[in-house]
Amino acid sequence: MNNEFYNEQTDLSRIKIKLVTDYFITWLNIISSHWNGKIFYIDLFCGPGCYEDGNASTPLVILENTLRNEKLLNKVKENLFFWFNDKNKDFIEKLYENIKRKFASVQRELKNLNNPFQIYTTNYEIPSKEIEDTIKQINAPMFVFLDPWGYRGISKNLVDIIVDKKMSECIFFFNYNRIQGAIFNDSVVETVSEIFGKENLNNLRKRLQTPNLSSYDKEMIILDELVKHFSNNYTRYVVPFCFKKENNQTSHYIVFVTKHPLGQKIMKSLMAKKSNNNIIGGYFAYIPSSPQLSFLTYDTFDNHKENIKKRLCEKYKGMELKFEELYAQEGYYTPYTVEQYFQLINELDKEGKVEVIYSKTKTGRDRKHSPENFYKYGVVKFEE
Repeated sequence: MNNEFYNEQTDLSRIKIKLVTDYFITWLNIISSHWNGKIFYIDLFCGPGCYEDGNASTPLVILENTLRNEKLLNKVKENLFFWFNDKNKDFIEKLYENIKRKFASVQRELKNLNNPFQIYTTNYEIPSKEIEDTIKQINAPMFVFLDPWGYRGISKNLVDIIVDKKMSECIFFFNYNRIQGAIFNDSVVETVSEIFGKENLNNLRKRLQTPNLSSYDKEMIILDELVKHFSNNYTRYVVPFCFKKENNQTSHYIVFVTKHPLGQKIMKSLMAKKSNNNIIGGYFAYIPSSPQLSFLTYDTFDNHKENIKKRLCEKYKGMELKFEELYAQEGYYTPYTVEQYFQLINELDKEGKVEVIYSKTKTGRDRKHSPENFYKYGVVKFEE
């Protein structure tokens, strides 16, 4: 990681930290309710934990948010492990000191914090066989954050090792600006193939050589191949969040990978909160503007509603299925949220094309019609 990166925290970094931290705390709450053993948070490109301007980076924010959640700490007890790695030895030493200061500060404020979790630090360059072997040996749920300076160290194989584990998920930072310039560069073909796979990379190159492609078309092709590859051909969920520069050019993506439909539901909801409510859709995007920040997306959801409704009626014609199951099936291919699919089903219901059915409460009462209730208890019956 370039040392200058940690001089001053950017808006992009703040949003990234917020997404990762909010999801981790939610994930940890869920996992700790279903798992009594060890649980790991792993950051393989952790940095020093603090910017030179005094703002905390992801490791310190994650630790502080966990420390301040007494109910959560009581659930995980001494089963929570944090593993921070960086190839820069100076960063690891600074991180150690920053963690000590942060823990002491929070302990003075909250008191009675008696080593609620364990922290490990390592100093490996990624990719690393030692790191991969260690992760393979961990028989416990893990949430892993991969945030390299460029793109070296991100690999489909590493993400597979992580996500294939029980109740484990991964977020990685995809440097689109650097990657799109490397796809046709044979001197880095091996590194780029670690991300896309050799066969997929060849296919990607062919698709990008189609005449008259716009820069937007090329970006969507690259993203399409990335999502298809990391989803194992749409058998697990991949949710991208786009960061754009002030000139509207794409800089980076945060990419979330999970096997579980609830994971993609939660992450899409968190990403949608960073988007303008009027135009949620496409792939979530962050675009800095002045004087205020705008959270925008590529397309308007309204532009696609009629097409989605038509496809749903054709695909599920005559079928009756839980709304949770419907959203899980749709989640492999679209970035839309539960709230948006709830809106679509409501419109189809008014048009007489579906029937909305709820199970009764234990006391026999009707349930309130809401996105969360519909997700938990609702059934959609499509007309013949």
